Amino acid sequence: MQRRDFDAFQRSVFASYAKGEYQSALARIEADKDRFPDQKAQWLYWQLCFNGLLKNTAGAEQAMQDALRSGIWWSPRTLDAETDFAAIRGEPSFTAFRDAMEAALLRSSQGAQAVLLRAGPANASRRVLNLHWRGDKAANYQKYFQPLLPDLEMLFIQSSQPSSSEGFCWDDHEQAIRDVEGLLGASLPSLDAIIGSSQGGVIALKLAARYSLPYFGVMPAFSDPAAFMPLFKPDGKYRFSIGTADRFYGAAAALQAELAKGGVDAKLVTMADAGHFFPQDFLTYFNPIMEELLA
Repeated sequence: MQRRDFDAFQRSVFASYAKGEYQSALARIEADKDRFPDQKAQWLYWQLCFNGLLKNTAGAEQAMQDALRSGIWWSPRTLDAETDFAAIRGEPSFTAFRDAMEAALLRSSQGAQAVLLRAGPANASRRVLNLHWRGDKAANYQKYFQPLLPDLEMLFIQSSQPSSSEGFCWDDHEQAIRDVEGLLGASLPSLDAIIGSSQGGVIALKLAARYSLPYFGVMPAFSDPAAFMPLFKPDGKYRFSIGTADRFYGAAAALQAELAKGGVDAKLVTMADAGHFFPQDFLTYFNPIMEELLA
């Protein structure tokens, strides 16, 4: 129940973001944040973003200090890529904060290892691999796909690359592939399909190309369609699921159209006007596509 409540909270905040209602979003976070202490790293990051957009240096510094006191951190790459911080990036407090985040990343990266999590019956006749989106953990990510389809085992791999105090990423693509191959080894070619969400969708596509597996990209983070075209095979099977408000929708739609024009079995299912998040009715989109992909 709390997961669904937090997802609703997130959708509300993101809707305000899309409308440019930054002060309203901050007020919503302030009102509801204490209901979700386990997701503090997420809503604290949102606070930092909205204060940056509002050019509220004092508010941003308060969020940064809260993060430092709480042991919460985000990778410098995340901070550097975040356009919401443009107005505060030059502040001495932000520079010091980034330095502290870099030190935290180095500490957390030492000895970090990939993790395999299994869901569903081990004797299922269908087995798929599913790679999480950037900034999540496998144990949390797998909840979006529950309950699983019958007679299906889903393998979730958590990256060895920390992206924050609460999540992992696939920023180093070669390391990501080593993580997967190291855990699954010779069983990879026998999988029935490979799934990946957002950044995980990029790594999943590279693995699908290497092992000739059917592919399902959920909100795949395809920024440049042309760069990914060589990974698609004429005899491959490809599915995409993404909302029209997602920043990657245009690229996914362009890829699917180009593939279909070339006779490749590629289909895109639109998750209504969802942004870059899992909509509440996600499984109503995912399950039928998954069944068709595995048929």
